[in-house]
Amino acid sequence: MRTNEELHSFLENICYFHDCCVVEMHYVSGAHCTGHWMSPVNDRRELNVTLHGAQNGVLTFYGLKLCKLIPEILGTCEILGVSMWADEKGVFWCDDDNIGPENLEKYTGTVICAESVTWAALESAE
Repeated sequence: MRTNEELHSFLENICYFHDCCVVEMHYVSGAHCTGHWMSPVNDRRELNVTLHGAQNGVLTFYGLKLCKLIPEILGTCEILGVSMWADEKGVFWCDDDNIGPENLEKYTGTVICAESVTWAALESAE
């Protein structure tokens, strides 16, 4: 998904991730080492975010540009709604449904930005 139309349709279908929790994140840079040889190139920059709850699945962010993780420390990690949009910087995901480009800089929650994102539903939360 790369356009605002695709993102809006997706969020409508997935109910804005209402009653979900981020249970796991896995980052793959693309860099690797073999013996004494190193390839320090971030050519993948792929972030997999597993969500469980009302929707179970994995959001995969390709070409990761930003990942600002601010976990909820006091209280629940339950997501009541998310915001997603696309602009010239990339595709954005925020764990609050009242965030947009106009108030992103002041937002103190989790923000992810990448070149594109996909969703893969899981059968169960395992």
